[in-house]
Amino acid sequence: MTTKRFAYARPDGGVNIVIPAPASRLPGEEERDWLARVVRHEACAINPQNQDERDDAYRQRIKDEVAKRILIDARDLPDRAKRNAWVIDAGKVEIDQTRLHLVPVNLGL
Repeated sequence: MTTKRFAYARPDGGVNIVIPAPASRLPGEEERDWLARVVRHEACAINPQNQDERDDAYRQRIKDEVAKRILIDARDLPDRAKRNAWVIDAGKVEIDQTRLHLVPVNLGL
């Protein structure tokens, strides 16, 4: 089982995490190739389905979307309880102290 994750910034500045499904790995497929295929498929999913992959503009949008994703190890993710304050900075997922007000507080009620 891989501990690799893809992270990318949402328009609101938060972070989405994509966990590759282990069952999607083809027999004998190198992890590097599998992860590249998964991230490309995931990037294609956010674009219109009726686009022709031969269209240069469509291919460029997919390339741009893939470039926005960073590969990280799950062990390098910050405290999940503060995930509403996560941001991507310098290729890492970090907690933005100015966004901590977005983190729900459990008052134990």
